[in-house]
Amino acid sequence: MAAVKQHVEQGAESFRLVLSYRNCGIIHLIRLAVRNVDILIESTKGFEKDIANLSEDERAAVIKKINDCASLFPTKKADVYRKLRRLRLPTNLNGYESSLYTLRVSRTLRVIWAVDEDPIFGQVIFTLFRAVKHEDLDKAYQGVAESLYQDMIHHNLEVAQIS
Repeated sequence: MAAVKQHVEQGAESFRLVLSYRNCGIIHLIRLAVRNVDILIESTKGFEKDIANLSEDERAAVIKKINDCASLFPTKKADVYRKLRRLRLPTNLNGYESSLYTLRVSRTLRVIWAVDEDPIFGQVIFTLFRAVKHEDLDKAYQGVAESLYQDMIHHNLEVAQIS
């Protein structure tokens, strides 16, 4: 397994998380503390597989965009959310709001990820699910959503069948 280099550079008032892949390395968990908020970045096997299949330039663009969002989130959360987009989910979540978003990396590349804020523990978790070409986005997004929300989907189907 190739090593992942992790650096946290501290400036005067800001911190920056720099991720770099060497030989398609894998991010398991990266923690960055900024202004009393922990930013946790987790990746899934699907994301790791996708990023391994990207060109060096595409990989670098994905990593830069994730770094930008991670460093910006503690101080300019609204700016990060403006960069994100929610696609339609395959089912109603019984009043819950999905934390699943897409992030535009380039004209042709998107990252599917979840942003979960946990104010009790003072942390934000970015979970990276997929890195896909724009033309594959809808299918990949629906697959991730169905995987994440399968219990709710099955519950809704059971309720519909009983009614």
